Amino acid sequence: MSNCTQLATAARSDTRSVTIEAPPREVFEFVADPRNLPYWAVGFCRSIRHDTQDRWLVTTAAGEIAMRYENRRSRRYVAPNQSSGLKPSCI
Repeated sequence: MSNCTQLATAARSDTRSVTIEAPPREVFEFVADPRNLPYWAVGFCRSIRHDTQDRWLVTTAAGEIAMRYENRRSRRYVAPNQSSGLKPSCI
């Protein structure tokens, strides 16, 4: 198995809950902006920069990954999406 494959499959997740004293709409707008990812996903994202129209490059502890960042304001849904076909850490 290549080093890229090993890094890509060694992902972990950590879910935490917090209480935020702000209106839900303000919280959603903050989380929906990809530029704010380093502020609320501190264990995952060290920095982020816009690459193309729908692609962002995220610097993580394991290296750089490409991702699409989708938000559906009508549903208040945000989802970092790595369906770019690129393996994380292989960019």
